[in-house]
Amino acid sequence: MIGMPGTPIKDEVFSDVRVRGIGLAESRDRIMKISSSLEGETLRVEISGEVEVESCRCLRNFWELRVAGKRRVRLDLSDIDCADAEGTAELLRLIVDSARSGMMLEVEHAPQVLAHSLYRTADLTEPSNLSLVEPREEEPYA
Repeated sequence: MIGMPGTPIKDEVFSDVRVRGIGLAESRDRIMKISSSLEGETLRVEISGEVEVESCRCLRNFWELRVAGKRRVRLDLSDIDCADAEGTAELLRLIVDSARSGMMLEVEHAPQVLAHSLYRTADLTEPSNLSLVEPREEEPYA
């Protein structure tokens, strides 16, 4: 149980967002999962699944409740399957705003489009509150 004395808040899954996708041929569920755990003084946040503008509303709420005000955050994006343009823009705003507020933010395995946008819009020169760790390279088309 979360919140019981002596029970660590580790690997807690905050959200499982399901958004019904509507298309001509078929519809399917799109899911984003957000989890967090504490590693020493660093809060580790993992996002997996599909990043879309609808799911980013939940991400922003999670960020405000669990992450805002933390000094050091490691954001792991290695399990993001897909990110649409609006979702990428929302994630970019969240990352840049957090770094500008003074949070030391490490972004691991950012999708290529997000990493490119961060290089263009954020201050990644030393010293900086924001750093990219092993951003993904453009994946070949299947």
